[in-house]
Amino acid sequence: MHINQRDYSLDILRALGLFLIILAHCNPPDWLFQLRNFDVPLMVIVSAATYSFLYQNKHICAQDFYKKRLHKLIVPAWIFLSLFFVVTDLVCIGLHINFPFSAKDILSSYFFYSGIGYVWILRIFILIALLTPPLLSFKKTFTHTPLYFGLVLSVYTAYEIAVILTHKILPDGGVLKFIDTMIFPVIPYAVLYAYGIKMTELSQKSFLAITAMCFFIFVGMALYFSAHLHAGFLQTQTAKYPPTLYYLSYAVFCTNSVYLLSQTKCIKFLPEKFLTWVSVHSLWIYLWHIGLLYLWTYSLSLDG
Repeated sequence: MHINQRDYSLDILRALGLFLIILAHCNPPDWLFQLRNFDVPLMVIVSAATYSFLYQNKHICAQDFYKKRLHKLIVPAWIFLSLFFVVTDLVCIGLHINFPFSAKDILSSYFFYSGIGYVWILRIFILIALLTPPLLSFKKTFTHTPLYFGLVLSVYTAYEIAVILTHKILPDGGVLKFIDTMIFPVIPYAVLYAYGIKMTELSQKSFLAITAMCFFIFVGMALYFSAHLHAGFLQTQTAKYPPTLYYLSYAVFCTNSVYLLSQTKCIKFLPEKFLTWVSVHSLWIYLWHIGLLYLWTYSLSLDG
């Protein structure tokens, strides 16, 4: 399996990931919300595959990469947030209503923690940007594929154990929430990224084996939870914060499946230029959809 200079499959998948993330914010029915619940891992894996291709024959200078990539991520987000807060304040003044955000909301938005909501994904984008140089070096150091994936799986296994033990030891509250939100996600997304930078180099047989394995893990866990919780199907969203095996196995299965589809002739029926444009401008599209969501929510409140 491979990608080449003129293959637009990764652009198509990045556009798909963006649409699925936006869909999640539009209150879809439960079945559709579950179906699309692989969007963020898809974006991580596609980003990894893209940078793996771009730097396959050249050295990556970490300092230059960080300067360029972090600037592209942080500056547009801060510009959008500044415009968003200024416009919101002006609208509130004009309508003689209270400004809906506290100083804490504003500050945490700029740090992509919570704030106005929807901005947490910028933390993931920044994280994978920080991971790119070291993981590309890791890939070039451990060229033996079984050893490479053995090390990756060892790290992931240690992470799952750490999550279980931490949740047993620490009580629910601010400390555990902070660890689940800011610390633990680093490992699973790093593992997804490590998988993504190798994905396009896997043989068809290995790729299908990983896809099948993830499918059976997901189905097996779904049946187990259904039998023990007596509550029907448990959505993978419940295992997203922090990301654990139930969520990740479904996400990798779906990501691999859509990647396989992107390698078939079916992509010739897609609006290639439009999807490539969406892929290139995905960050700005995502940011402006936040403003549209707030505008839509406000319009509904007026109707109510």
